[in-house]
Amino acid sequence: MRLFVFGYGFSAQALKARLGPKGWTVAASCRDDIKAAQLVAQGVTPVPIGDLDALDAALAQADGVLITAPPESAGCPALPVIVPALARSHDFLEIPE
Repeated sequence: MRLFVFGYGFSAQALKARLGPKGWTVAASCRDDIKAAQLVAQGVTPVPIGDLDALDAALAQADGVLITAPPESAGCPALPVIVPALARSHDFLEIPE
C-alpha cells in the first residue's frame, strides 16, 4: 500500500510509524532539496511539488492521500497542486451505484 502526504509534519510522521511496519510506503511533497534530504533520511520518498511528472506519478501510485499542510490565508495549499494532478491522471475512484 502507498500513501502520498502533502505537508509531511508531526501527524504524518506518527502515521508513517504505524503504517510502515504494516508494509505501507510513504511519499511526501517537498519544496526544496533540504526537505527532500530530510524525507529520504526518514524513509519517505520526496516528491517536489514543482515536478509535475513526479507528482502525477506519486498520486497515480497512491492508495491514499493525506493532506496535513495547514491552511493559508488563501485556503488549502494542497488543493491547487493536487486537484490538477488528479485530473491529469484520469484515475478517479468509481462510486458503486
